[in-house]
Amino acid sequence: MSANDLHENFLQYSEYSSHIHCRFFPFWPPRDVDLLQWLSHWIKQGALPIAIMNMYHYHSQKINFYCTSSSWQHRIIYGVEPRGIYLMNPIQIQSPQQIYEQLTVDSITYIIRQEIVQRYNQSPMCLTPLAINNNKSRLFSDTRWRTMNVLGQVVNVLREDRQLNENETRNIPYRPTVTHVRIPSTCSSGILIFSKDYNQLINAIDLPLRQ
Repeated sequence: MSANDLHENFLQYSEYSSHIHCRFFPFWPPRDVDLLQWLSHWIKQGALPIAIMNMYHYHSQKINFYCTSSSWQHRIIYGVEPRGIYLMNPIQIQSPQQIYEQLTVDSITYIIRQEIVQRYNQSPMCLTPLAINNNKSRLFSDTRWRTMNVLGQVVNVLREDRQLNENETRNIPYRPTVTHVRIPSTCSSGILIFSKDYNQLINAIDLPLRQ
């Protein structure tokens, strides 16, 4: 769900939308901001920050990381202190650097190779729309489907899976090198600020780009 989707869903509840407003502050490209100080300012004003973050970007650096859920998550920020930032879903505290790394990510979603293989085995024809995609198609109107060579990534996953199966029958060790496929995402990393003070939201300066 993108920031716009989250905002539009919220507006469906008229009892809140009439007196609560929100504004999205993008963090990609990376912004020059003291995250602790910036969040502290909004929370002290009674605002509610919701971070839209790419969890995979940070956790993929961990050894043996295995992502089974969507790489994009929406997390409520309910407090800050010098040692970190408090988040919900799940409840935990993370350092400003950890949060910043997950916020400063391009609009990309990571699909695990197991899901690619499973979907292809269930329906081999599922690749047809991707193979014949064109800019007129609503599904593939984003040119990044081509520039990111998504079809080529998928083919590599399937090729390695076939090699894996062949080697297993021969009892030959083989470890696939492709763990994920990168596809364009409608999500944008950043922070949604919900507040009753419309003027404060609208007059807040945009976060400057990091040089």
